Amino acid sequence: MQFNRLFGAKFMRTIAASLCVVIALSASADAGLILNTASLAAPSTLIDFSQFGSNPSYIFTAGPVQVGGLVGEDVVYTSTTSASVIGGQGSYGLGQNGAWNGGRNGYLGINSPLDTITLRFNSGPVSGVGGLLNYGPDDGSFIISALASNNSVLETYLVSSLAPISTPNGSNLGAFRGISRATADIYGFSITGAFGVLDDLRFTRALAGETPEPTSIALLGMGAIGFARIARRRKTS
Repeated sequence: MQFNRLFGAKFMRTIAASLCVVIALSASADAGLILNTASLAAPSTLIDFSQFGSNPSYIFTAGPVQVGGLVGEDVVYTSTTSASVIGGQGSYGLGQNGAWNGGRNGYLGINSPLDTITLRFNSGPVSGVGGLLNYGPDDGSFIISALASNNSVLETYLVSSLAPISTPNGSNLGAFRGISRATADIYGFSITGAFGVLDDLRFTRALAGETPEPTSIALLGMGAIGFARIARRRKTS
């Protein structure tokens, strides 16, 4: 009987410790820099900029330009330079990462090694946002940022260092990079530098913690398997 009480106490401590690890890992997956669309809470809204895809070349503009009309959202593009582009059928070079062209059927390009494009969510703040991105690896740093209602920076990430994108000599290629937060307080999303380009903007107003992500479910399953193995070992000892 004494053994059973000790085993029960140890087993509960093991469960508690394992759950703490699961919760910590799950929480870290719900915030900060994200590398795939699965890390956005569902449902997400997609802006593909296809309303600009038939332009013969580019729109060179600092904005403001409404880009959310096709999905019923008030999302406004601005740039720190009138050299930034909304494309378009022209070819946009990304150095060793190749190029984007009319095959993307509409996208945004900074067209500078230092400037910034910002997308403002005037229909209401979001909890997660990102897009298909690329940049010129030899043209300086490429940064993404989440902005508050007063345009102050909530979070910012040096993508070219933390999660670099490599598409050697690729055509219309890139990778998803974004930002997820524990509250819906993102009023703007910006990309900065390195002749960066953005397509397929995705965002969500749901909180990442409201629906278990596949990663979280997998971790919980692993924890349950571990508990069962401990119990089997104890019963046979």
